[in-house]
Amino acid sequence: MASAAETVELRAMDDDALATEMHDAHQSLFNLRFQAATQQLADNSQIAKTRRRIARIRTLLTERDILAEADALVSADQTDEPAAADESAAADEAAADDGNEEDEADGDSE
Repeated sequence: MASAAETVELRAMDDDALATEMHDAHQSLFNLRFQAATQQLADNSQIAKTRRRIARIRTLLTERDILAEADALVSADQTDEPAAADESAAADEAAADDGNEEDEADGDSE
């Protein structure tokens, strides 16, 4: 299991640093696989640990992308709400005016 310190360390990094860290982890994984293929790797668990580190980094980047999209949607909704409220109020007024005109037309024909 990953230590909490490692997760905190990764969360503290910005996106560019995480991308660099992921590149380094991929390089390390390549080297570990090469060592395993040539019977030079002493600790086979390093491969799994490196794969988990890559997965952790990808998860953080995906999480940040999702949060950024959600923030963009929320900010777009906040800027659209006053306009939407004005449009619905104008539509309500127009509907009320249309109803009054019909009543007036009925009153004039009598």
